[in-house]
Amino acid sequence: MDDELIKDLIQQDLYKYVKVINNPEVYVNLINQNFEFSGTKIDWSQTYKHYYKESDDESLLTDAIQFINELKEKYLTNNIQVIYIGDGLTEYGYQFALNDIEKLLVCFLDFPQHHYFIPLNCDWCICITKQNDLDFGYSLKKS
Repeated sequence: MDDELIKDLIQQDLYKYVKVINNPEVYVNLINQNFEFSGTKIDWSQTYKHYYKESDDESLLTDAIQFINELKEKYLTNNIQVIYIGDGLTEYGYQFALNDIEKLLVCFLDFPQHHYFIPLNCDWCICITKQNDLDFGYSLKKS
């Protein structure tokens, strides 16, 4: 599926914004170390400043962009580098500047999986689930 995602990014002239990470294991490990899980999902009750919104299939992209813009206004810095990791269909990680996320989301959300966005130090996480839940929280642990 990464081949399809990369092809989509190239076709939409978005590939220039991302650095493909062929082995994102270090970031997967950071997520697992910094966040408590309940089953296959982050236990958001074990995060600081948890923020949640619910969406649906028809408005997920619009809702996700609005959700992230609200987070930028409250907590996040536009120019930081983030890593995107999917939990099933994609195996690679994708690094880009947070201010480019709006244009990249259209490609990422095409794949029905949980979508994780973290800064390089993994002190917070944005998750967009395949059930259309939008979550954000800071880790209570230090990496």
